[in-house]
Amino acid sequence: MHNEKDLFRRIAEGDESAFAEFFHRHKLALFDYGMKITKSRVAAEELVQECFVKLWIARQNLLTVENPLGYLQIMARNAGVDYLRRLSLDAGLQKKVWAGISETENPTLQKIQVSETQRLINEAVSQLPPQQREVFMLSRYEGLSYQQIGSQLGIAGNTVKNHLVKALKFIREYLGAKYGAPVVLVILTFPGSFFLK
Repeated sequence: MHNEKDLFRRIAEGDESAFAEFFHRHKLALFDYGMKITKSRVAAEELVQECFVKLWIARQNLLTVENPLGYLQIMARNAGVDYLRRLSLDAGLQKKVWAGISETENPTLQKIQVSETQRLINEAVSQLPPQQREVFMLSRYEGLSYQQIGSQLGIAGNTVKNHLVKALKFIREYLGAKYGAPVVLVILTFPGSFFLK
């Protein structure tokens, strides 16, 4: 516990290596908790991302925390409640999730999740040049191939690829510059974070 408090103190002071250490120590336990709550691997990954992104962004609050693990558990519980609240807006969707259908087979579920992580990505995407933004949206949100995007926009597949590579590089750099490397670390850690890969 003392070590965790020291990590929180260092994180509050902006120490990125302390954040990375705390993140790697606790991400799997938080993921397991997320799986119990959501019954979905992608949603559990989203829950972990949301907790750690919020932890870093509001790190100045950590100096007063006496129980870091308790604090993290409360964050996870709140994120789980928020997830279930969003889910409850669609009763049919809720039944599917509780039946164990993964979000990778259920794109509608991904679309209803509006998290802090997604908000940051959307913020970065809004800064892209128009054609890069359009390519990114068609690739990451619509799931279109390079060829399909090229046909829709009237450009070559290689041009689509170049736009996407530049867009992804810009988004990673934007998030790193504005929110710090820890946010990029958290977002890129899980396979479900396909937005920035």
